[in-house]
Amino acid sequence: MAQISLFWTTTGAPVGHQVASYTQAHWSTAGKIMSACSGFEGVAPGILDQLLGTYTGVNTVRIDPGAAIVDGKMYLNDAAVNVNIPNAGAGTVRKDRIVLRCSWAGFTVTLTVLTGSAVDYPLLTQTTGVTYDIALYKAEVTDAGVVTLVDERTMASQFKARQGGSATVWSTPGTTNYRLTNLQIQCGSGTATILNGNHAVAVAITFPIAFSNKALVLATISSQTLVDEAVDIVAYTDNTTIFTISLIRDGTLVNNVIVFNWIAIGPV
Repeated sequence: MAQISLFWTTTGAPVGHQVASYTQAHWSTAGKIMSACSGFEGVAPGILDQLLGTYTGVNTVRIDPGAAIVDGKMYLNDAAVNVNIPNAGAGTVRKDRIVLRCSWAGFTVTLTVLTGSAVDYPLLTQTTGVTYDIALYKAEVTDAGVVTLVDERTMASQFKARQGGSATVWSTPGTTNYRLTNLQIQCGSGTATILNGNHAVAVAITFPIAFSNKALVLATISSQTLVDEAVDIVAYTDNTTIFTISLIRDGTLVNNVIVFNWIAIGPV
């Protein structure tokens, strides 16, 4: 199948990615792409290899399978595509871009190389309903055909990136930026009582759905019976299925019933 896009008109002789009629298979493909995307354009999170780009040899960048939304058109590439990046001029490094280009006249969304110069990267064309680009990679090419890629992909999601110290364990502290792909959000409310004579209580909560690795958990106090008592709340993840909320107060003389809300964000 390689590269396809949809939906286009079905009148006349099929041109570009047009077809004479759409089948249940086309609609299933569309459903998968739309279900993966919560943003109006960009690469579809979690579908195949998310159009990952790799320099594989002289003048060649491989774009792995993936899907996207471009100017309202759905795009699917189910097989790796080799993109040719011609040499720069002698003694120079040229700044190009690899994009997904939607052509309404040609009825296609395809991988396209935009040629720049030694000074500037080429600008995107974004005229809706005519020609529309979304950026995938900056590509700097030498006069020997060696290509250096800079990732410009934007996921079609409301959540774009996170910061931490691990590519898999989201609760690991750090300053490395990671692009978000598969993400799930869970939330809830609970209650706990710090009994007379106690300073603290810990409550273990099981996630409704297990994460694939440790998630980020935040918690706040919604209400408490002793409104004037200072209470601190701390949430931390035990593993992929359970997290713990600790409530710590100043006093110890009277029971304090506390209602709390929590939200967990992590990998599917």
